[in-house]
Amino acid sequence: MTLAVPALHLRLEISAAPATKTINIDKDVYINEAVPNSNFDDTDTRLYVGRTAPSRLRSLIYFDVSDIPPGSTIISAKLILTFKSHDAGFTSGIIRVHRVVNFWSETVATWNVRSKTVWPFPMTWYWDNPGGDFDPTTEASRTVHAGDVGTEISWEIKNLVQKFVDKVYTNNGVILEADTSSKWLLFSSSEGTNPPRLEVQYTPAEIELTPSPQSQTVVQGGSVSYQIVVGGTYKGNANVITDWIAPAPSGVTVIPDVMSGVVPFVLTVTVQTSATTAPGDYKLRVELQGTEGSPAPSKAVILDLHVEPPITPDFNIIVTPGSQSVPQGGTAEYIVDLTATGGFSDPVALSVSGLPPGSTYSFSLNNQVPDFTSTLSISIPETAPQGSYSIIVTGSGGGKTHDYSVTLEVTEATGFTVEVEPTSQTAQQGEAVDYTVHVTGMGGFSDPVTLAIAGLPPGAAVSATANSLPPDYDSTLTIQLASDTPIKTYTMYIVATGGGLSVKSNPFLLTVTPVGATPSPTPSPTPSPTPPAREFDFEISVTPGSLTLPASGSGSVVVQLALISGTAQEVSL
Repeated sequence: MTLAVPALHLRLEISAAPATKTINIDKDVYINEAVPNSNFDDTDTRLYVGRTAPSRLRSLIYFDVSDIPPGSTIISAKLILTFKSHDAGFTSGIIRVHRVVNFWSETVATWNVRSKTVWPFPMTWYWDNPGGDFDPTTEASRTVHAGDVGTEISWEIKNLVQKFVDKVYTNNGVILEADTSSKWLLFSSSEGTNPPRLEVQYTPAEIELTPSPQSQTVVQGGSVSYQIVVGGTYKGNANVITDWIAPAPSGVTVIPDVMSGVVPFVLTVTVQTSATTAPGDYKLRVELQGTEGSPAPSKAVILDLHVEPPITPDFNIIVTPGSQSVPQGGTAEYIVDLTATGGFSDPVALSVSGLPPGSTYSFSLNNQVPDFTSTLSISIPETAPQGSYSIIVTGSGGGKTHDYSVTLEVTEATGFTVEVEPTSQTAQQGEAVDYTVHVTGMGGFSDPVTLAIAGLPPGAAVSATANSLPPDYDSTLTIQLASDTPIKTYTMYIVATGGGLSVKSNPFLLTVTPVGATPSPTPSPTPSPTPPAREFDFEISVTPGSLTLPASGSGSVVVQLALISGTAQEVSL
């Protein structure tokens, strides 16, 4: 009897094994408050902390962690020193480790001076604070006892080393101090026996590659593109290397859109074939090699390419970049490349779908015969919802249709809006009327916003309960009409400025009526002579009256024209 055994598929997630690295101290020196201008590095085998009453002693230590790839996870980082001796009468003391915040030179550093330069001219660099510039935060502390002489003393500083590796802080090393002790403690320096060292255990950073697609088919003379998402825990720079696994196709050009980048990023690899490329199956190896750390991480992926002979005339379409981010109200641009294959000679019409709501687009070239390149411009309204959109660029012509998908990420715009309500009111001459102005911030905008009014009726005065405040805020705008304010309907705007932006509100109306005006029956018209035509006249106002702009900046003002008498005519500004 034969038994059928089902196939078993297992997927194993294998993480990088922890690594251990012993880092020898590159430079160390102690500094003495009693002799503040003396350097003790010249073959000195000692590192002091504590006091030689009453002066303080501190030790500077630097270790190079550049061999650990950025993005690695530090499991443990122990700074280890050998305790050699101590002052008479010492029983115990606390030694603290701090992060040094300024560069120092081992052969120059003293209590007062941290470094010197000789080019382009001699200069002495002093500590901002005598005794060393360091973060007062204690990274690690350890109580040392007199009986510990001859043993190794360690401090766990993995959090600090993690920030050095991730480049959160510039690595200027650490300083050891025991200022609360009245006695001195002596440790061996890098020039002596049993020199200091840093023992680090960490999970190495890794590069991960996700291709899409991993396999492509192309007609002789055409081109295809692969997108590779470069990610993983590694956060440093990586170089792009491509090569063919034998046999290599002839007449083929491989074009990465970038040759290096800081992980994470998206890599687009375009493969351009020629009429001499032999049909068949080929394998392209794409490797990302890290440039930081020793050893630096690397990762490769194999892309499959199938080349077919041309059968019918056709065209290819490629859109770059594969993805981009644009804020609300901004414009995105893509390059659309069309190439003909197999003698294709018909015009190709381009169109776009999948746009954010309210967006418009245009092509710099359209309805052309390939080969041609067109710039696609997409204008995104301020009201477009944030999020990721899959934009489909379609080319149609000669009975052929091809799509190419790219990603557009719409991010939140930064700025503010101004809205006035109600939008229309009526008041008699000499009366006051209130409007509410709503100032609302967007995208974390926090600069003060100043309100000004345009189109105010002649003789009227205006006041606001709030102005020149960061959004969000509401302001009650009171317009006090004069007793002789002309009777008519006025259109007004609020012009708000702040953070280099100028924003105009919705229009709001104020109809001015005579004092005591009430509706009355309209008598039958009595014929009267036609009055003579009045001469054309108008008034002009500009708001705000002054505008401050940054260098290379821009701004706007509201210009309002109102008819005073006569028949309306065209006015040139």
